[in-house]
Amino acid sequence: MYTPIFNRLCGWLFFALGLVGFTTGSVENYIRVSTFEGIAYTAIGLLGMVTARLRHRDATFFSLLFGLVLFGWGVAGFVWPVTWMGTSEPLENAVRLVAGLWGMYASVNDVLAWRTSLARPS
Repeated sequence: MYTPIFNRLCGWLFFALGLVGFTTGSVENYIRVSTFEGIAYTAIGLLGMVTARLRHRDATFFSLLFGLVLFGWGVAGFVWPVTWMGTSEPLENAVRLVAGLWGMYASVNDVLAWRTSLARPS
């Protein structure tokens, strides 16, 4: 139930961050988006919008995948703030961490709800 919502909202969010990377490169002093990050954000955003329209089980799988990737990228940004991808601002890492945790939560919640509905006698 929640995974298509997650995929659509995070798709639009990361698509907007990707566009920021291609146009201005920053949102004041809070988020700085390099060209590589702009490309990655745009790809994640477009995939999120597309996967929100897939079957529910596929949307759940991609929600878990996006969650793991974004969570790992957020943790890596706190551990290594300066990499070949560019510098990571704390707000940018926090957005990735929260989106990653939300994606993992939504996918696990949907799988548990599906298992509960199968276990109920008809």
